[in-house]
Amino acid sequence: MPPPTVARPPHAPPTHCDVDRVAQRPRTVLLRHPGYPSAHNILLALPGADGPAGGLHHETARIACAVVAANRWDGFLAADAAGAPLDAGPDDILAAREYYFHVPGVPQYPVVPSFREWRFPHGRLPAVWQAAAAAACEARAAPVRAASDLSTALALRDGSCRMSACEETCRVAHLVPRQEEAWFCANAMGSLYAAQTRRVDAAIDDARNAMLLRADLHLTFDQMQFVFVPKPLPPGEPWCPFVVHLLDPLARELRRLYHNVPLQAPLGVTPEYLFARFAWAVFPFLEDFLRHPVARKLLVTSDPDPITLSPQKCALFTRQARRSRSASPKKRGRSAVAEDDDPQEEETEDAEPLPPRRKKARCSPRASPSAASAAKLHNNESNDPPHLSGSQATASDDEFDSICKAHLEQERQRSDPSSAWKAEQDWLAEAVTRPLAQSELRRYWEARGYDVLEEADLDHVSPHAES
Repeated sequence: MPPPTVARPPHAPPTHCDVDRVAQRPRTVLLRHPGYPSAHNILLALPGADGPAGGLHHETARIACAVVAANRWDGFLAADAAGAPLDAGPDDILAAREYYFHVPGVPQYPVVPSFREWRFPHGRLPAVWQAAAAAACEARAAPVRAASDLSTALALRDGSCRMSACEETCRVAHLVPRQEEAWFCANAMGSLYAAQTRRVDAAIDDARNAMLLRADLHLTFDQMQFVFVPKPLPPGEPWCPFVVHLLDPLARELRRLYHNVPLQAPLGVTPEYLFARFAWAVFPFLEDFLRHPVARKLLVTSDPDPITLSPQKCALFTRQARRSRSASPKKRGRSAVAEDDDPQEEETEDAEPLPPRRKKARCSPRASPSAASAAKLHNNESNDPPHLSGSQATASDDEFDSICKAHLEQERQRSDPSSAWKAEQDWLAEAVTRPLAQSELRRYWEARGYDVLEEADLDHVSPHAES
């Protein structure tokens, strides 16, 4: 008789009970701008996993285009550049390869180049979002909590991941990300609950701007792999009208498990923050449009009217360009971008030089520094300030220099009673006036402040490399 066992069978791959309603191979739907040549007019290219054959929910696609077109909710999708509206309902699935987004009366409508340039439409959400908000967010308003107590507030309100219903390894997921706090304040997003908070900007850490997500889902949420949008539900079902909508065509497991699956009810977040999150995830899809070699008509926060910018200026609004300038203390306004005709000059001004690094000498033990190197040493290590010389220095400057030198000398005597450092500097001053023996090279470069490589590594390195 076999011994009893407590082992259970291994898990099968996770799946959803209604996986057949989701496309196994999503198609990419191109949403074009009718105001530009066909080679340069793809406004957005969104993955479509709706329906078994693949496609894109009509209203979700239309609102995504309207967001980047500066909240033009009157815009519509058409089959071609001529502009006849589609004969399709808002909840139909777009199954064709491409569509055109039109704004009535404005063939070359301006676009907003990035989320940080986008103005939130207070009191003017699209109708489908307003209806979903009325149905979803009445359930339970969590009390306003301090940021340090946000985890507790969500644990009490949500209790589990709002996507998977898992209770363990949940994390706090902000809808408007904390790194967008400047945008949050500039668009008065905290004014929704300003009366209940000490600071308007404190609402970014309010429970209404956050939900619990399982740790892995939180990570993919911050990677913009999905958003939450309103879509129709089966009649009579008490489900939350906000469903998961996948934006990453390669996320096969996420698509199979969560695409078009409603969030867990009750949902204690405010719909304005859900909509801001939707816009935040849509704007990166606009970046290919901005990189094309054609001028674009843009709408930015620093200008009330649309402006036309060169391809080089348009590319400055992409995330890659922002990352390259993110450390710069000198930011230029968007109006300055429009006025400056030399993009190369602008990038030079925006870029911050890297901090100086300690040099590592790559010197050969078979040769000595050149005479030019010796002269350079004297010039670079002079005690005179680089911007003052001779008559330019005032008496007060000389006085200040004397005090500094006296203090420095006093500190050196205290920390180096044997005068080893002074002896080394005297040797260095003498060494630069003559050729050095092979045995003196390491001492020379180390006295200069370099880290010297081992001899075995130096055979192929030039003796005069001084970067």
